[in-house]
Amino acid sequence: MTTYKVTTIYETFTKTYCFFKDIVNKQTLLSFMKETLLTYQEYSQEKLKNKFSKNMQSLIEIIPTNQKLLHIAKLEEMLSDKTFSSVEQELIEDFKISLLSAIKKEAILATLPFEEYKQYILALIQYAFVDNLVESEKQSIIQEIEIYKIINASDIDSKLLFEEFLSLVSKHKNSHPGERFLKNTQTLLTSFENKQERYFLNMLEYIRNVDLKISTQEKSFDSLLIISNKKSDQYKLDLEARLSEIAYKTDSTYKMSLREYEIFLTFLQNDSISNINNALDNMENTLCLKFNIDSLNSIVLHKLYKDKKVSYEHLIFFKQLLYVRDLKHKNLILRDVLETIIKQIASVCTHYYPQITRLTKEKNKDHYPLFELKKNG
Repeated sequence: MTTYKVTTIYETFTKTYCFFKDIVNKQTLLSFMKETLLTYQEYSQEKLKNKFSKNMQSLIEIIPTNQKLLHIAKLEEMLSDKTFSSVEQELIEDFKISLLSAIKKEAILATLPFEEYKQYILALIQYAFVDNLVESEKQSIIQEIEIYKIINASDIDSKLLFEEFLSLVSKHKNSHPGERFLKNTQTLLTSFENKQERYFLNMLEYIRNVDLKISTQEKSFDSLLIISNKKSDQYKLDLEARLSEIAYKTDSTYKMSLREYEIFLTFLQNDSISNINNALDNMENTLCLKFNIDSLNSIVLHKLYKDKKVSYEHLIFFKQLLYVRDLKHKNLILRDVLETIIKQIASVCTHYYPQITRLTKEKNKDHYPLFELKKNG
């Protein structure tokens, strides 16, 4: 065990996990490592490899997602050390690959569109910025941007982007950032799924604990988090009630067979129930071609009603569906409600599709593309 290796392990302990720095000094760590080496001296190579793999999997579960990147960097340093045997280098490479695989599985926020991910990073910076932004907080947030870069194969400069986001937050340093943080976190908590929400809250907790001190300001921001959670929960309840009313108390004015509905679903990508945007786009394009209008909105609908092209029941039904189209957080719609709403949308599309001539469809396919809804599939 070389001095370099001991130093590398010690730095990983005391810098990556700052709470070790007051507990473990280099001599204590060295003594512990010698005891461990003695324990493993009688192991066969195969038994050592199995033990390494078992410890590796345990560590992967313990290490926070963004901290895995720091471990990968250390493993890459170790791979450049020529004193390791080929067997040891192979195990280190396996560890590195497993960590990277775990990051891609765990970092569910990195799948967000960039603008939404930006709001997440801004929330982290806003939270860390309430006190003097310490280096460990800065590095943790940069690691989050780095995760986005890796998973999305992006060429962004993580440090440069962090500085850009920090500049946005710094512009308001003379006014209390609580209001902006409250609005930002409420938006995020409202739009996140349960796993995404847990990841977000865990990251804020990590930032709060990164220097082992909890200030009065951090406590006040924790209170804002509770308020944001309550507001987002109320929004979800209100939304659920409104959508349930649309789904179950507003009957479609159009009839549709089960076969027609099944044909409609085949044109929605992946899980049909998650593709409400595609269904709504198809409905709007269908109505635009049918009634020779440029777009679908309340003003246009009322004009169609005034011109007696649609009935009052049609008017109310379309307005309800337009409410769903304009929702920012469609991911909050419960599956059974979503399925019912998609059936209502499908009934509109399948009713008007046969009434639009082939020539009209062909002529407008670039601006108003339609699903091919022939009954023969």
